[in-house]
Amino acid sequence: MRGSLLEKERSHVENLLQPIKNSWKQKGVTIVSDGWSDPQRRPFINFIAINESGPMFLEAIYGSGEIKDKDFIAKHMRDNYGIWTKTWGTNYNGQSNM
Repeated sequence: MRGSLLEKERSHVENLLQPIKNSWKQKGVTIVSDGWSDPQRRPFINFIAINESGPMFLEAIYGSGEIKDKDFIAKHMRDNYGIWTKTWGTNYNGQSNM
């Protein structure tokens, strides 16, 4: 029973988020990242998609043992979201035509 209830809720949430996802091609989307540590001081990086329809959490990744610099973030975004990224100096900027 618990599994089917969880699957129902996941499907419901995905249906609620679908209008935001559908707006990405027409309105564009920006993917941002933010690093944080939990109470045990384990490093995580959140990835969030944002456009005028609203923000949407994509994922959090565990970053232990990684150098969390612009190159790491850009590689993760290319590998997982299939987006084009561009780096200028020490600042990171990304664009997507999702």
